[in-house]
Amino acid sequence: MGDELAQANNHADEDATWLARDGRWLQRPRLERQRWQQRLDPRTTAGQAYATIAALVAARRDKAFDAHAQATAIAIDQPAVLAIRRGERFVAVFNFSATEQYVDWHRLQADEGWTTLLRTAEDEALENIGVLPAWSMVWRKKR
Repeated sequence: MGDELAQANNHADEDATWLARDGRWLQRPRLERQRWQQRLDPRTTAGQAYATIAALVAARRDKAFDAHAQATAIAIDQPAVLAIRRGERFVAVFNFSATEQYVDWHRLQADEGWTTLLRTAEDEALENIGVLPAWSMVWRKKR
């Protein structure tokens, strides 16, 4: 609870005794009414977080993301890049570095006939030429 609205951890003094007994609730703050009201406003942090999680849920519902398909890592020569294939119709690529990385969609067999299912970077043009910005990820699916 709270992640979908980008709420902070619960550090409320009135909850300190309760939190000491069960630390799991530290990361489950009380619902902030203002953040709930901001969830549909993309100009707010709550709105951006809510939209991102909604996009993730929608992507997971796509038929290309087969939860029962075997996931395998794809060998890549870049230590900061992780590529994963799940079944025949889904590929995810993650850039775990502070610099942009080049992704060869053809080598990953995810170029022609593939489209983006989810991405964290805003610039689709960079993705199409194979540039993955710092700290970003892309999920692609076969059409």
